[in-house]
Amino acid sequence: FLWVDTDELTAELAEQLASALRVDERRAHAMLEDGVRGFNDGGDFVRVSMRTPKTETSDEVVRLTCVVGDHWALTAHDQPVAVLDDLAELATGSGPTGHLTGPSFLAMMFEWVLNGYSLSFEHIEEELEAIDERAMRGRGSPESHIETLVALLRRAGRLRRDLASHRTALLALTQPELESLGDEREADRFRRLLDQYDSAMQTARDARASVVSSFDVLIARTGHTTNEIMKVLTLA
Repeated sequence: FLWVDTDELTAELAEQLASALRVDERRAHAMLEDGVRGFNDGGDFVRVSMRTPKTETSDEVVRLTCVVGDHWALTAHDQPVAVLDDLAELATGSGPTGHLTGPSFLAMMFEWVLNGYSLSFEHIEEELEAIDERAMRGRGSPESHIETLVALLRRAGRLRRDLASHRTALLALTQPELESLGDEREADRFRRLLDQYDSAMQTARDARASVVSSFDVLIARTGHTTNEIMKVLTLA
């Protein structure tokens, strides 16, 4: 199995790879096409555009292009991608060398990308727990907490929209029309990935609901503080 990784997918690189793999020039240029919502079926290869979180603490995403054939893969990105570093570390581990297919490589890529989104949403939950604790203890100003909650809400929304962009590609990869690249076993693996995708989307919805819940906690604490002030004023 051949894996080529580059920081820029150019026509020259696509033609060189196509020549080495004996893919015709027309298909080589098809590697550069985005297709429908980041997915393109080239017959004996597929091209998928992914978006993966840059870090767990940021709403920035890195665009990752993956062109996969039966026994080769080409990945292109303009920024460092933690997902690829993790895969490279796994590839140099124990086990038979070269026992990998294009569809299984692509499935692993999706697994790591989806896991990255799940970790990002979990980090948002951790930040919300810290805000809830400070609010319940009456630490910090309500205004600062509200600004933080607004930022977390925006972050969760952006990550959710980027995650949702992968559904079309995952659905396409489960179709029998792509069996020329893989087989029914690989299609089943992508169907299982759809379940992982749905779980990640549910985590995204839960993160948004948690932001609203944290706002309710903040309002309740502010109301309690106001009541205490009114008691003092009434006694005075």
